[in-house]
Amino acid sequence: MKRLFLVATLATILSVGSASASVVFTDDFESNSLGLDLTPNGWTQGVGSEDVIGTGFYQWYGLGRYIDMNGSTGQAGAISQLISGLTAGAKYLLSFDVGYNNGSGNNEALGYGIGSLNTSYGPPILSGSGTFLHITAMFTASAMTELLHFADVGNSPGDNGGPILDNVMIQTAAVPVPAAGALLLAGLGGLAALRRRKTV
Repeated sequence: MKRLFLVATLATILSVGSASASVVFTDDFESNSLGLDLTPNGWTQGVGSEDVIGTGFYQWYGLGRYIDMNGSTGQAGAISQLISGLTAGAKYLLSFDVGYNNGSGNNEALGYGIGSLNTSYGPPILSGSGTFLHITAMFTASAMTELLHFADVGNSPGDNGGPILDNVMIQTAAVPVPAAGALLLAGLGGLAALRRRKTV
């Protein structure tokens, strides 16, 4: 009986942990054709335009494809996409890579937002180092569907060179399993009780 209780108690303690994060949305822009003034697949165009650049075509950040948020129309770009499958009131993580445009004066700033999150990064973003910065921000969903948006909000919107965007992802924020603390305390209490009985 004691062995059975000990096994059950240990199982309870080991089961305490965090819920793993699950991916809700991801886009690495690899499905897009390279070119100027192209709206990325699945996104809605706002003002201005974007360029799809990458391997062999304005290749500033290694292999792959990424988005120049200021296309070739002389007007800063903005894109958005409806993200569904969210839970109102739940917390999520938005992450993406952002870089510097070698064709402009390092004055880019990237505006972004979804749910409770509405902010910008920069300027300046980088100094032409050829290395992306990885940005992660938490937000709370207010509805099952939220609008994810990115925009070039830099100082020189007509310079045809904006911040570079890649690897957009939304995932659930890993949070403690409900009542995990209580389960842990119960398990530890059970072990302590067994130890006391054995030593009396």
